[in-house]
Amino acid sequence: KFSLAVIPRHDKPPARKNIVVTTLAPNLIDRDSLRDQGAKLKQQMQLDRNIVVGALIGGNNPEFTMTKEAAGKVISGLLEFCKMHDANMLVTTSRRTPKDVEALFKERLGNSKLCKLLVIANERNIEGTVAGILGLSNIVVVSGESVSMVSEAIHSGKKVVVFDLDKKNKTVTKYDRVMTGLEREEYISRAEPPDLGAKLEKAWKSQRQAKEV
Repeated sequence: KFSLAVIPRHDKPPARKNIVVTTLAPNLIDRDSLRDQGAKLKQQMQLDRNIVVGALIGGNNPEFTMTKEAAGKVISGLLEFCKMHDANMLVTTSRRTPKDVEALFKERLGNSKLCKLLVIANERNIEGTVAGILGLSNIVVVSGESVSMVSEAIHSGKKVVVFDLDKKNKTVTKYDRVMTGLEREEYISRAEPPDLGAKLEKAWKSQRQAKEV
């Protein structure tokens, strides 16, 4: 039906002459969007630290679930890193984020001096938030159930740490295959929620630069 189709590898496209297979999910993150949305977002806050951590928090899908317990460990890891490095934090949830997880982020980060931006997407979804956060951040944390969010983070050119969510069953999903491949090709570092702080520290101190797309 198409003259040309661009399809990510994890969707297992057939081998045809009119299909271009990509490692990442196609997205709209580029240098212009990072610069423009970053500058726009920066006007709305006062960043008072040299290091900025961005966090893109997803939620439930057919294969994974985001529990309040796991979210609490992710928040603790973010705070641990920010306190250690005197860093600012910029956070956005998604429309898939569970209500109890949203409430936990508001409770623990809503009044934190370290968190300069907390966007609850189901309440106030600011246009350009993801590109703005990626543009302003030095290192990015992303939940691993969204290939699109992980792809956007990688396209930003920043170091990316992906944390895994609880699986609903033991089968190997396309998300598992994608994240394993991206880690093997050194696009990302992976972490379980309890280990996020340590993995952030390791990625930050690593001499290896973010892999260009």
